[in-house]
Formats: sequence, C-alpha cells, structure tokens
Amino acid sequence: YMVASKDLEAGEEILTELPFVVGPKASTYPLCLSCYTPWPPAEGTTPLCPRCHWPVCNDECANAPQHKDYECP
Repeated sequence: YMVASKDLEAGEEILTELPFVVGPKASTYPLCLSCYTPWPPAEGTTPLCPRCHWPVCNDECANAPQHKDYECP
C-alpha cells in the first residue's frame, strides 16, 4: 500500500506507470494493431499485414517495431 507524505488535492496525479499491455479490447470496434486507430483507415479498404494478415493501416504500421518485432510470427 501507499502512504501520502503530503495532503493531496482531488484529482491530483500521484503515480504514473507505463502500461504492461496495450491493445484493443475484444468488445471494441476493430483497430490497427500498430497505431490503434479505427480500422479500416478508409472506406472501401481493408489493409492487412502481409506476414500475419492482421489489420493494420498501411505498410508503415505493418513494419512498425511494436507490431513486426512482437506480434508478427
């Protein structure tokens, strides 16, 4: 547990951490697995990663390290 060493204001940020996992939830609309923007990026398009065939916005997102190095087989 934590103990404050000073009086805290309502809404004051007391701790900031990087997320352990980032990604879409199962119950949300489809997202690009690299930049997390709604997918497909434009009407009438359905770009997929050429290696794993998961949804991405474009080649830049398919080759982004967070996708290519960790999610793609």
